Amino acid sequence: MKRTFNCLICNKEKTVRESKKRSGTSKYCSTYCCYSFSIEKLKFIFNKKAIKNNECWGWIGSLLSGRGQLYYKGKSIQAHRASWLIYKGEIPEDKWVLHKCDNGICSNPEHLFLGTPADNVIDMVKKDRSPLSILNHEKVIAIRNMINCGVMGKIIAKQFNISPHTVSDIKLNKTWRHI
Repeated sequence: MKRTFNCLICNKEKTVRESKKRSGTSKYCSTYCCYSFSIEKLKFIFNKKAIKNNECWGWIGSLLSGRGQLYYKGKSIQAHRASWLIYKGEIPEDKWVLHKCDNGICSNPEHLFLGTPADNVIDMVKKDRSPLSILNHEKVIAIRNMINCGVMGKIIAKQFNISPHTVSDIKLNKTWRHI
């Protein structure tokens, strides 16, 4: 005889034989849902893979794009997001979990904060971590000083190896407004 149930995690409908239903192994639709169903289990798995021996917590589990990862509710989750869920609570849909320490593998909850994608870019620029940016905080201040002294945009652009359009955007506060 077969029975139908809904997965406790994703609510997906699943049909199983009666014998499995009685044994309790059929509460979940898949292995992912079975092994990733609670904060307690997430914390257990997280703590087995987190290295908490210094200020920034290391990671001995699997990595994806230089960040720790594990499974939660049947999906891959980055370790720093898992840390936030475990130690700080839910993550609003419109927020990212960002690093104060700029160590992408760190999952110490004291090194994390919530922010928007825009907050992440601003933080990256303030800390001069932008991989594509030629300019940094000090250079933009120098450019603003040169503009205020009347130096032509073409000369500034050539000196800093940027386009005159970029100089104009700085002058008009279209970019680097926070400086």
